[in-house]
Amino acid sequence: MMAPAMSDAVFHRIAKALADPKRFRILQRVVSSPEAVHCQRLLAEFDIAPATMSHHLKELTTAGLIESHKDGQCLLVEADRQAIARYERELAHRLTSRA
Repeated sequence: MMAPAMSDAVFHRIAKALADPKRFRILQRVVSSPEAVHCQRLLAEFDIAPATMSHHLKELTTAGLIESHKDGQCLLVEADRQAIARYERELAHRLTSRA
């Protein structure tokens, strides 16, 4: 049985989250790691204010592309690879299907 199509709202929420170049690069960095990434490491690598990083991570979380959890004082961030794969399939479907 085929999985249900992604709703327009979810599809556009993800597209909007990925439209910001810095946010897209943050997601690329998180996806490239085989394990969860410490938020402090992301802050150092991207040289942005903590509030800005928090905003980007919130948008990626709201879009369902990443998950985060606390490990003591640290926030650990990891990609939701299944959500990313669903979005990739949906994007391919929408680009190749006739309206």
